[in-house]
Amino acid sequence: MNKGEPINVTGFVTQRKYLSGKTLEEMERILGFSKKRFGNGVIVVALQRMPEEKEFELAGYSQVAGHHTADQFGSDLQTRYDMGQLTKVLQQQVWSLSGSNQLVKVLVNLRHSNEMEMNKDYYYPPGSGIPQWKIKDNHPVPAVVIDAITEYPSGKFS
Repeated sequence: MNKGEPINVTGFVTQRKYLSGKTLEEMERILGFSKKRFGNGVIVVALQRMPEEKEFELAGYSQVAGHHTADQFGSDLQTRYDMGQLTKVLQQQVWSLSGSNQLVKVLVNLRHSNEMEMNKDYYYPPGSGIPQWKIKDNHPVPAVVIDAITEYPSGKFS
């Protein structure tokens, strides 16, 4: 994919400020990917509009992998829902379409495999704890490619 190319995205997003200036190796650690997962490079895309409340869900922090998100938020479903709704509104107020609060998604050139699905705890270890949100699969949001980084491990996201 080339810079400026449009794409619709789902899945995990975070704010640009947490990844800007970081190497691929650092980004793996921050986001919670296994070592060398970014070995074939990544594409970074920026959302072109703010996700609506119905289009995303809270995903906590990257030190808890997506398959453990329910563990992070507890078992009281009503409390989780109420806190989630409030938190979603507050978070939407700090997002932006440019600058450090811009929402970005990292697309890994080494795609997910059955092996990764069967060993999620190995391939998705705890990250460094940056906030993340999950764009729902049935609500893709338009984005555009802003960077392609291929020089592992030292290539940097600008």
